[in-house]
Amino acid sequence: MLFAATVLTACSDSGVDTLSEKPPISVIPYQTLLPESVVRTRLVLPLDNLSQRLEADLPQVLFEEPGKVHKKCVRIFGKKLCEDFEVSGWVQRNGPLHLQALDNGYLRIALPLRYQVKVRADGSIVRELLKGVDVKPAAFTVVVDLKPDLNRDWTLQLSSHTQIHWNEKPVIEVLGVDISITGQIDKPLNKALQIAATKFEQKLASDDRIRERARDFWERIQQPRALKGKLPLWIRAQPQGLSLSNLAIRDNALQLDLSLRTMLQTASEQSGLSTVATALPELEKLAPQASALNVNLPLTVSYEHLAELLHKQLQKRPIKLKQGGTTLTVNEVSLYPNNDRLVMAAKVSLGSFGNMMSSNGEIYISGVPVIDATQQQLKLDDVAFSRKLDSTFWSAATSLLHKQLLEQLQSSLVYDFSEQYADLQDSVNSKLLTGNSDEFSYRGQLERIDIANPQLDLEQLQIMFMLKARVDQVELY
Repeated sequence: MLFAATVLTACSDSGVDTLSEKPPISVIPYQTLLPESVVRTRLVLPLDNLSQRLEADLPQVLFEEPGKVHKKCVRIFGKKLCEDFEVSGWVQRNGPLHLQALDNGYLRIALPLRYQVKVRADGSIVRELLKGVDVKPAAFTVVVDLKPDLNRDWTLQLSSHTQIHWNEKPVIEVLGVDISITGQIDKPLNKALQIAATKFEQKLASDDRIRERARDFWERIQQPRALKGKLPLWIRAQPQGLSLSNLAIRDNALQLDLSLRTMLQTASEQSGLSTVATALPELEKLAPQASALNVNLPLTVSYEHLAELLHKQLQKRPIKLKQGGTTLTVNEVSLYPNNDRLVMAAKVSLGSFGNMMSSNGEIYISGVPVIDATQQQLKLDDVAFSRKLDSTFWSAATSLLHKQLLEQLQSSLVYDFSEQYADLQDSVNSKLLTGNSDEFSYRGQLERIDIANPQLDLEQLQIMFMLKARVDQVELY
């Protein structure tokens, strides 16, 4: 009786008993680690009218050789007469050039040429002899292989290799004199071709389209973009570098296969992403890298939203526990973080001795939020009273109902995010399979989605989806 009177006196003053001190709010700093992604990228630069541009750099006559003096002797009435004659020539075009892109990355130019001979004589005897002589030109083909390459500042350079293929024997017979022209034309022909190749190289180097396309691509991929789907999701690339995997000329276009290394930042709103674009870095020359797309997509749930869900569950299935003459009813629950645990402040009513004694108060319990990846649910683990209760009466009452109370509250706080998970999977799959826009196209495949244990922020709980996918090729229009 003395114990009951003492408790009745303590509870009758205000009708509210403070069961324990409210645990302080303490938040672990949350940082989203962005793993690096690698995307195979292709830039296509059409070489418009390449044949015409090369034709303009190759003149009709590549070079003209100065005359070389030869001697012709004949006997007339037993007397030997000798006269000098001069043989000169020039190399000229013998048809249109032919272009062929080789599998090894070279551009082959085949140019048909001919060496035309001119004979001049001052003496009457040689002039007379030449009237019946038909000096045929020597036909040959020059094959020039051009190898395009890019230096670190994205300037196109060309290296060349030249070969001469003779269609006929490179020897011309003039008045019984065999004149070999191989040694006569090799040096001046290579010089003339080098001048033409240099002009073409200078034109390509001054054509800043490669650097401009790369710079344009670099800036465009850094613009925040909204992913279409049921979930509001924005994504922005934070590129780290472009490495040249391959460079070739195909279909009258220069194609650059690149590996883009980038971080992919996500947010539920565009304002959550940075809009400061970095400048195009120097070109790196590395071996091709395998495609690997890694994206962290946070799902945020406010504590107010979780509390609303709990409130609705309490209305459908009230928590009312009885043991002996004691009745414990949970009326309302609020949530807040405390380090790595989630605290539930449960407002409860306690009745005893046929409601002759009753009181209201709060009980603070905490648990570690964990993810059930199979069911796509958020649950509480390691649930316990957050602090030792101060009130002797409440401690005694709750100790009787300890196991039941914790089990009931633990089972009540289950957040099902399977619908959001399915929406996310559908959105990403759809985006990867139909990756087309007015600026570029891409094709990819979602490989897996992992779910990390939640992190507690000051106002919300964050569940991290870690997507692993593959984007095989991005083509810039």
